[in-house]
Parts: sequence; C-alpha cells; structure tokens
Amino acid sequence: MYLSRQTIAQILILLSITLLHFFLFIKYLQHDLILDTTYSYSFFNSDAVFFNNLSESIVNGESRLSDWVLTGAPRIFPSIISSLLIVAFSKNNYIAHILLLMIQLLLFNILMFYLLSIFTNKRYSLLTILIIDIFLFFSFTTEPFRYILLSSHHFDNYLNFLLCTIFFFGIKNKYRFHIYIKGFLLFISSFSNPIFLVCFTGPVLLKNLLFERFNLQNSIIKNAILLFASVSGIIMGKLLFAHNNCNVCFDNTYQEMDKIMFGNIYISLYHIKEFFISQSSFFQNICFATSFLLPAAYILKKRINTKNIKILNDPKIKLFSFFIISIILSIFCFLFIKINPQFRHLYVLHFSFLIVIPIILFKRINNFVNNYYSRISIFTFAFVILLVISKIDTKKQLNFEFYPKDIAFIDKTLSNYNVSHGFVKYEFGNRLIFLSNLSLTMIHFHKVKPLHLWLNKTWIKKKPQFIINLNPIDFGYTDFKTISNNNIFIHILR
Repeated sequence: MYLSRQTIAQILILLSITLLHFFLFIKYLQHDLILDTTYSYSFFNSDAVFFNNLSESIVNGESRLSDWVLTGAPRIFPSIISSLLIVAFSKNNYIAHILLLMIQLLLFNILMFYLLSIFTNKRYSLLTILIIDIFLFFSFTTEPFRYILLSSHHFDNYLNFLLCTIFFFGIKNKYRFHIYIKGFLLFISSFSNPIFLVCFTGPVLLKNLLFERFNLQNSIIKNAILLFASVSGIIMGKLLFAHNNCNVCFDNTYQEMDKIMFGNIYISLYHIKEFFISQSSFFQNICFATSFLLPAAYILKKRINTKNIKILNDPKIKLFSFFIISIILSIFCFLFIKINPQFRHLYVLHFSFLIVIPIILFKRINNFVNNYYSRISIFTFAFVILLVISKIDTKKQLNFEFYPKDIAFIDKTLSNYNVSHGFVKYEFGNRLIFLSNLSLTMIHFHKVKPLHLWLNKTWIKKKPQFIINLNPIDFGYTDFKTISNNNIFIHILR
C-alpha cells in the first residue's frame, strides 16, 4: 500500500510524541524519573497516591466513596473516575499509578490538539503538540509543568478547562441540546473543583456579555442557565462531601475554597505580590507575562487596524479575551478566599501561551510548515530519538514495584507486633498505605492536630495501636515501646 509523503510525515510526528511518552514510562520503571527532590517524593508522597488508595478500597468492596473525607475540590472528574477504571483493570498498584499519570498527559495532548485545530488545522496542530511535548520534556522539573505527571495538584481542573474551551469555542449553539451539553460540562467541572467557577465559568460568561451585546436578552438567558449549572455543581459537591454529619471530622480548613471573605484583602494582596516576586522564577514569570501580554497586544493591534464590528466576530479575539479575563479573575479571586495563590490553581497563567503563540503564528508560518512538513517531521523524529537515547540509562533495570527501605522497616516492625492502625505524620499517611505490603489504616497529623483529610472516616474513631514520628505523650499515651531506624520512630502502644 502506497503512503503519501504527508501521511508518512504525520506518522513520524505521532511516533515522536509516542517516544517521548514511552521515555517517561521507562524512566518511571527505572526509578529515575525525578520531578522534585527524589523519585520517592516526586510520585509517592501522601497527596500523590491518595486516589489509588481510595480506588483500590472501593474496587475491592472495602468502602464506598461516601466513606472518604475529600477536600473542597473532590476531583471526581476526571481523576477519581479514571483512577477507578485503571485500578479495576490493573492488579499492580505501582503500574496503575503511572498509567493514571500517563493518561493525564495523553488527555492533555488530545485536548490541546482539538483546541488548536479549531483555530488552525490538524497537521499544524499535530506538529505543535510535538513541540509542546519537547518543551515539557525540558520543563518537567518546574512548577506547574511537572504537575502534568502528578495526580495531586489539580491538573485535572485544567483538563476540564481545556475540554470546556473546546466545546464553548468550537461548537455554536445551533441546537438546544448544545447549551445543555455545555451546562452539564460546567456542572461536573464545578462539582469536581469549585475554583472552576472563577477560572472558566465567570470568564466565559463575561466574554459572552462583552461580545453578544447586540442580542443582550438572549445572552442573559443563556448565561443565566450556564451560571446556574456551575453554581449547582458547587452546591452539590458541598452537600455530598462536606461530611456535616461527621462530628469527629476535621475543622474544614481545607474545604473552604467556596467561602468568600472580605476581611483579609490587604493581606491577600501581599501574598499575591509575594507569589510573583518570591515564589515564581524568572522563567515562570515569563510564561505568565507571555500568556497575558501577547493576547492583549494582539487584541490591541486588531482594534487599531480593524473596525469594531469585525472584532466582535473574530473567534481569536473572543478566545484571547477569555484567556485575559480568566487570568485576571484567577489571580484576584485569592483576595476573597482563605487559601494563598499556588501554582496548582493558576494553570491558565502559565499554560495559555502554549495555545496563544501557535494560533498567532499560524498565518505567518503555515505556508512554510506546509512546504517543509516532511523535512520538519524527519528532523524532529531524529531529534527525539537522539534525545531519548541520550537520557535513558540502559544499565538501569526496569522495576515493576517500589518498596523503599523506610517502608520495609515499618512493615517489618508492625508485622512483628501484629498491629495495623495508628497515628502518623501526614507525610507517612497515604504513602505508607500505598507502598506497604500490609493492610493498614491510619490517621495522619500535623503535629498534634488531626488532619482528617484524604482518608476513610470510619477509621477516625479506631483506637491507635502504633504512632509513627509523633510523640505519644502528646496524645496521652505513656506506656509504649519505641523502635527506631535513622529518622523513623515507631512507638508501639501497650
């Protein structure tokens, strides 16, 4: 069968993308994919492994979703749903963990491809995805880009952002069910993470009002339906996961993303300033500045050179206006909520330039890309092969489990004393449950304050049999035996 040069070029680009993903998978199996400090801390901290613990318990019939105490962003879609599906078909928790993360990366690629295809073409978009993946290859140790390979930092909210952007900017409301589909997407996304109201729903509604002022009555009705869907999702999530009937559950500190306050605006302004000055590097601020200033400059140039009525009908202007509004609201919403600005809530600030730049450049370089598409695909394929070969250590073996020495020591000690429930510092909590060969339950603490979060609430009233890296005396226990190894102190209660 004869394949055209263009088809072969597209196959080479797809192979290049696949090689980059395969590289990450191999590095993970070699215990050599380090995103932050160490391999163990990158992938197996107590936040990162929670969804696997929850999914395994539910799949094995040991609990129900309603038994688990989640944060104010319960992350049902897509994180928990995809985790349940993966764990149901994989008996190896270690492999299931990386599969969830690789699917997250794959979904990011697919959604970016379809979004770019709306404003460019498919061949150009496919090449752009490869370039983005190469960029990410060199940026995976930097926040927030490394969060693509973590399940604990709300990247699923950005996936929902991309999905809704595709539907809202790629599908016109020709039929009534289109508005219902969009309403459902807003509902499930806001249900999964309340901050979606700020980063997507609010900006898209403001964009609608700004560009549909000639049909204001219909615009208000449509926007009211969409706003109702998003707010309903937040309310539903709060009703289902607030655990108000659990009088021993924690004090809701981590579930107040949906509570608006006006008393700490000055302090919040300080934290916003510090986020950009102290917490963000030059590279991170460049990503933010490009995401904000480039679309603003494009709109300004179009406004100068084009009549006002044409601007209102320009799809790129609508998209870029939406990004700008989303960035502004995403930053300043922290004036009124209890948490400080964090990279995991501000993806639109640091990822938007990956969408804006290809769209702006499309008309300028598309002819060049078309003329040299085959050569570009061969060059990028060769580059990716050399990159992968240079970064993979073939002397390192592939591992299909991860059982670090600290977990082995804890397992051996708990097994010797036949205990299975205890109090632990938070960094040991879900990590120990995930990596241990024993069937354990535990309550994690920050100092002596119980952090009843990311755990099964049926464990809360159980009496502890051991305490790890906390002082038993602080909890009123004086009769105990201590076994230690390096920085691990296990107190067996008598």
